[in-house]
Amino acid sequence: LREMALTDRYLYLPTVGVCVAMGYGFARAFEVREGDKVWRSTGYAALGAVLVFYGWSLLHYLPVWRNDLTLYGRMVEVAPASPMTNYNLGLAHLRAGEPEPAVPLLERAMQLDRRLTRPRTVLALLYVSRGRAAEGFRLFDAVAATGHMERDYFASRAYAHLLVGESAEAVAVAEEGIRRFPGDAALFLRRGQALRQEGRVADAEAALRDALRHHPNLAQAEEELGALAATAGRSAEARRHFLRAAALRPDRAEPLRALALLAEAEGNQTESLLHWRQVLSLAPEGPLAREAADRIRRSGQPSAGAEPHRMPDRP
Repeated sequence: LREMALTDRYLYLPTVGVCVAMGYGFARAFEVREGDKVWRSTGYAALGAVLVFYGWSLLHYLPVWRNDLTLYGRMVEVAPASPMTNYNLGLAHLRAGEPEPAVPLLERAMQLDRRLTRPRTVLALLYVSRGRAAEGFRLFDAVAATGHMERDYFASRAYAHLLVGESAEAVAVAEEGIRRFPGDAALFLRRGQALRQEGRVADAEAALRDALRHHPNLAQAEEELGALAATAGRSAEARRHFLRAAALRPDRAEPLRALALLAEAEGNQTESLLHWRQVLSLAPEGPLAREAADRIRRSGQPSAGAEPHRMPDRP
């Protein structure tokens, strides 16, 4: 709460003295005798000028608050030597699906303050995901050598091992993280994903249900449980999990893809096409878009004019 009170969107402390002085000045101007019209007129004119100036300033500055990219971009402009502003802007680019501009920002944050572990952890995972595994794991090792391993380190490193197919290492890292942070849902999710990759289905399902117990709205855990159920031939259960994941994260195309494949396996072309079109509307570019367009084309139906993203009525 203390940090929130110091941010300028709640209270901009440098203006407090100015505001008090202005308020006192206006009060004094409006308290003068009725006959002294000069002071009263001056007060009204000054108040009008202040309102116009602050109104113009607000409209001029409002675009900065449009989204995280504009906000943190402005912060980097104002304080380019701050590691946290560079880190936050890098994260904003990652969340927007833009890894290219994120890399130099995270690298700069790391160079500005090598004591910070979060920029190094995120950058390490980004390196691994972009095919620079050796660099990424060297960064992970450097973070581990400091002894300051936060939950982000364990969740990110476990996922990095999953990306390169090292499921046993991912299980070990996730379990070490759970020992240190026993209530963290993301660590149970990574453990479940790694156990699934190892073929330990029952253990994977238990870990994923633990993830949902700690975070009931974790869409990825629902997706993973749906995939396990689909592999086991439990279509109705898989559909429930995928629909729940899609409802929790309507911006993600992955559960819709899973629903499309599930409908295809059941021979339900109408439902399958509905979901493939929804995938195409959410992911108009990239591998998912190409797969969806190919599936729609093979069905003999047009891929253009995707229907609005809505869930079917079936449970």
